[in-house]
Amino acid sequence: MLSFFRRGGTGQAIVAAIAIGVMAVFILEFRSGRGGGGSIRQECAIEIFGGCVSPKDYNAAFGLVLYRLQIQPKKIRELGLRKQVLEGIVERELLLREADRLGVAVSEDEIDQELLNGRAHVSLPASSQRLAMQLGLCLPNEKQMGCQEPLELVRILPVKSAQSGQFDTKIYERTLRSSTNRGPKEFKEMQRRELIAARMRNLVRSRVRVSEGAAWLDFERDNARAVVKSVQIKRDWMTKWAVDVSDSSTDRWAFEHKEQVDEDWKKKEPQFKAGCALIGEISAPFPPAAEEDEKVEARKKIDEAAAALKAGTSFDVVAKLKSQGESAVVGGEQGCLDAQAPENADLVAAVGKLKPGGVSPVLETSKGFHIVKLVGKLSERDRESVGRRIVARRLAAKFMADELARRFAGELIEDLKSGKPIDEAVSDRSQQYVKKDGKAKATAAPTKAAAQANPALEDASRPSVEISPPFNMRINPIPDALPNETPAAYAYQLDKPGAVYAKPIETSEGVAVMQLKEKTLSKRADFEKEKVALMRKLRETKETDALVDYVGRLRKTAGSEVKIDERFSTDPEPSKDDQ
Repeated sequence: MLSFFRRGGTGQAIVAAIAIGVMAVFILEFRSGRGGGGSIRQECAIEIFGGCVSPKDYNAAFGLVLYRLQIQPKKIRELGLRKQVLEGIVERELLLREADRLGVAVSEDEIDQELLNGRAHVSLPASSQRLAMQLGLCLPNEKQMGCQEPLELVRILPVKSAQSGQFDTKIYERTLRSSTNRGPKEFKEMQRRELIAARMRNLVRSRVRVSEGAAWLDFERDNARAVVKSVQIKRDWMTKWAVDVSDSSTDRWAFEHKEQVDEDWKKKEPQFKAGCALIGEISAPFPPAAEEDEKVEARKKIDEAAAALKAGTSFDVVAKLKSQGESAVVGGEQGCLDAQAPENADLVAAVGKLKPGGVSPVLETSKGFHIVKLVGKLSERDRESVGRRIVARRLAAKFMADELARRFAGELIEDLKSGKPIDEAVSDRSQQYVKKDGKAKATAAPTKAAAQANPALEDASRPSVEISPPFNMRINPIPDALPNETPAAYAYQLDKPGAVYAKPIETSEGVAVMQLKEKTLSKRADFEKEKVALMRKLRETKETDALVDYVGRLRKTAGSEVKIDERFSTDPEPSKDDQ
């Protein structure tokens, strides 16, 4: 073959072409990342825009994050550290790509200076500053909620001789092996990438500007104080005591809202079988497989209900006052007892011994304690009419309760605007809305004795006045308010004590009325004393927000170009010692 090459000419050209062809086939067949049975594919913890972060690179970053930390595997799992390190590397690589586009770089001297001082940089997601602080990768800020600015996530490595205090190559290399399993050359490349990413983070943060006006608004929101009186008008209380859900009223509502009733009846019709036992129920539930000590409170409630029945209180009133079940709002009306459900076996047996109108003793099932009343048997002829009425009653109660709650709130607001004391106004309105003989009926001059005798006014969910603790503009004085409501902002709009917010505030349980009790606004003189520190804190917060937003947009733009091998985010199965 060599002699053939020495001759030169056409033969040499042919052999050279053959050699190049063989090499090309080899490269195509065995190039990194190519699929197929005979190929050699490079393993990647992360693939990003065609680039590969190898498992060794990932393990080096993970090792650096955990270096010299006494942290148990269980805690690593709880913090999701493997996932956090992966996301941090993704962020770093996205920032490197931007740095390359913008021409941002670091010099060899800058890298060397950091290495000589044992300052090893790492990346975690921009949104994980609290985690970085917990891991000792940065100094905490004043609020102990994140890192001091300028943000640098650094692990300090021992690289100097204890005797001379000078950089020691052997100590340095030994430290790299134990912390990252990397040699000096590989580690320096890793640090070059980390330092460029850090420079990009600083560049993003440096663009943030904070005005004195913005700092004043923050100060004002944090330092103003207000106290309000609020009254919650709860849907359940209105349903129990103010809404007319008599058969005639329910039938009228069902006729006017036929489509809604038809839709709900289709879903619930299979529950109403001819011959079933129609029951009322008072229940005190407890958790599945509850221990005896966990049942104590439920037992106390059901015993109170049994005592009230024994004292002559009607079943529906006791259900409204004492039952913890969903049917409490309609006096315990349950509908058909499901005789096929295994957990109802004791209830079925007890009901089988009752005559219509009869009430059982306290019964215990896997779901809780119960007292049941047999209303009667559902006949085939009445199956649909009775079933539809029971279904309609639940729907009607909710809709009418919401309407009445808003009306109650509107009238209460007018009472307060006229100067009526809030406690007196709430008491009077509550008595006026209480149901009498199945109808919502106002009383001209409710007496104290009448109020005490009325079970509606003993109900824990009745409208009552609550006084908030002092709150600033960021704290919600009505925790149950819906997300679209801003009670703190409403309170600070009120100009003087006694002023009432003009609209009912929607809550998860109904509506609320709010009256200002007192308000103290922030003082400009106090702000001037703290202005410099406040502006610094605000800038730090906004810098973090800007970085999180910037990286988030990079990640969104990258989309499917980022592929994470989820095996590297999965912790090993815990051993018995870890559990």
